[in-house]
Amino acid sequence: MSAEGTGWRGRFISAGIAGLVFLSLATPMCWAQRAYRALGPGDIFPDFTLNNTLSPKDSAHLGVPWGGTISVKDLQHDVVLIEFLNVYCHTCREQVAIFNELLSIVQRDPVLSEKVRMLGIAVKGTPEEINDFRKDFGAAYPVLADPEKKAFAAIGSPQATPHTYVIARGEGGNRFIIDYHRGGVESPQPYLREIRKALKGELAGYEVGNKIPDLGASADLRLSQFKGKYLLLYLPAATTYPSPEDLRNNSNQLQELKKIQAQLKDKLALFALPNATLPEKEIRDALGAQVGLLLDPDRDLRTSMGAKEDPLILVVNETGRISYRGSSITANSAQEIVEGKVQEPPHLAMSAEEVQKRIFQRMLEINPNLVSISQVKLENGETIYVGSPHQGERTGLLFAKVVGKITLCDICHDTHYFYVLDQEGIIRNFAPLSITKYGNEDWDEEDVKKIKNRAVGKSIFGTLPFDPKVDAVAMATMSSSLVYEGFNEGGQVFGDLKKFDFRADHWKAICFQSICRIKEAMKKAKGASKGEWEFDPEEVARFLPEGRLPLCPLEGMYTEFDGEILCSYHGLNLAGCK
Repeated sequence: MSAEGTGWRGRFISAGIAGLVFLSLATPMCWAQRAYRALGPGDIFPDFTLNNTLSPKDSAHLGVPWGGTISVKDLQHDVVLIEFLNVYCHTCREQVAIFNELLSIVQRDPVLSEKVRMLGIAVKGTPEEINDFRKDFGAAYPVLADPEKKAFAAIGSPQATPHTYVIARGEGGNRFIIDYHRGGVESPQPYLREIRKALKGELAGYEVGNKIPDLGASADLRLSQFKGKYLLLYLPAATTYPSPEDLRNNSNQLQELKKIQAQLKDKLALFALPNATLPEKEIRDALGAQVGLLLDPDRDLRTSMGAKEDPLILVVNETGRISYRGSSITANSAQEIVEGKVQEPPHLAMSAEEVQKRIFQRMLEINPNLVSISQVKLENGETIYVGSPHQGERTGLLFAKVVGKITLCDICHDTHYFYVLDQEGIIRNFAPLSITKYGNEDWDEEDVKKIKNRAVGKSIFGTLPFDPKVDAVAMATMSSSLVYEGFNEGGQVFGDLKKFDFRADHWKAICFQSICRIKEAMKKAKGASKGEWEFDPEEVARFLPEGRLPLCPLEGMYTEFDGEILCSYHGLNLAGCK
């Protein structure tokens, strides 16, 4: 039944939809950049929760119930060493012997065995993979599965693995990081030293991870009054260094401190300790009245801090713990400590033009009638490619997404590929841009074919399960898992795309569902009316749970037409409502 020439009556309901932005070829491929601050000594360790995939024996060893879930707060021992690893990471495998040695030392010591525990967390690892890892490499310590990278995300999703944290209990029920190391170590001694230091109660002092003593400052201030804010403590050099550019020289450091004041004025309080080479007046002249002056009535502060002649910079975080100690600091470093840094995107050594050319070639293999390809930025910030036939044709369009994944291995290359979808959201092609396997060798044709056999023909809106024993390319389990991860994120990328007749039947079905709900509410409103009834959207909305009328997802307008609800985009629901 056509709506043309019918003399529509009633009130219209319209839906708005934001448009898409077309990008030029020069626009780089989209990478969702985010600022993150790497967790380090002095920071509160996040309290994440994972399914307890440990054995009854390992659960008992950690002092947690078997099964259910396990949280950081459930770990009640004084000190816990947590290693984030990947079972396919070469360095992580090499570290097993080091951690086994550390575990043996801990278990033989009557004090450490009661107060210290060790836990591995396998990023993207399954219980089956962990069992194989422990069997093959002899890991004697518990290893917990983090298949969805929830715990890894809680620590900021840092690049690669391993990452090892030594955490100790502190005030407020929090766990504080007292030591952090990225990558491997050659012996257990560095961790053992930090563990013993923590158990001696040496958490107050002037080293990284220590709680800063409550020093006094000018104007009757105490450092404790600034809890919740970053502090920078500056002890100037008592000498002059030969190179004029040496940042340790007081004049150079003051220039950087001025920049830090300007960049972080609302987030960081600056304190300095005057001395003979940099008296109070010169500090005030350079940094203004807002700089606090540390008090040293006994003239032993420099000795206590271990900085008799050389300069010293301490950055104290919001919890009152030292997160940086050095002889100098740049404005950029200070900003990174306080605000974090933008995570570097996975690097692809290929121009945007070459990437687009490769995508279009693969699209033409599916539809030779395509005549152009464009980059399109979606409202959700993602960038896709759209291959189009001649102008005016609404069928045969193809869509592609480039995926870049940072490797979870510290010696491996990042993973880059793209996939092609048709207008129904079905995966039609897959091609690597840069994917490597063991030894950082490129995937070959058989490797690519294996992924195609698993993925092509599947909907991007479904879940593509990954079983490493079945689905992984040989010698490329880690990169294979990242490929599957990218596929399974595709539903979020394309979920709201309504242009280009993408998933036209899907949006039509949603529209007709809305029509049925409006009709049911209209029936109730009409039945409750005491007089002659006329379609009134506000009255009908009263009989819907959300208190408003649903909208057509494709900007269609609804109106009542001879007892039916008509959409200006999709027309009448001729199939009726069930």
